[in-house]
Amino acid sequence: MPSPRVSRELAEMIDQLERQLSLLEEYATKAFSETRSEFLPEVASKLRILLVRSKQNSPLLFEVPDRVGLVPRIRIDTFQLEHLGQKSSRKVVAKSADPARAKT
Repeated sequence: MPSPRVSRELAEMIDQLERQLSLLEEYATKAFSETRSEFLPEVASKLRILLVRSKQNSPLLFEVPDRVGLVPRIRIDTFQLEHLGQKSSRKVVAKSADPARAKT
């Protein structure tokens, strides 16, 4: 049985994950749907918190599922590239992301 401290830490991490995902959605809508470029750094910041492992950061999107015994599956449907005024859509599908391989 996990200690109360471990459970509290996990509960806090889950709350942070929900908050960061909510903020990412809000900032991405403003940055991309409303074309407000001042929100692009906020999108980048939230993505770093959620996905990047470093000495100072443990990525919430991988850490929370790992702590509860789940393997996250990530799928990216589409993205757009814009270069010199030309737009291009490409379909990208990632079958799964293994958090063990993400540790570098």
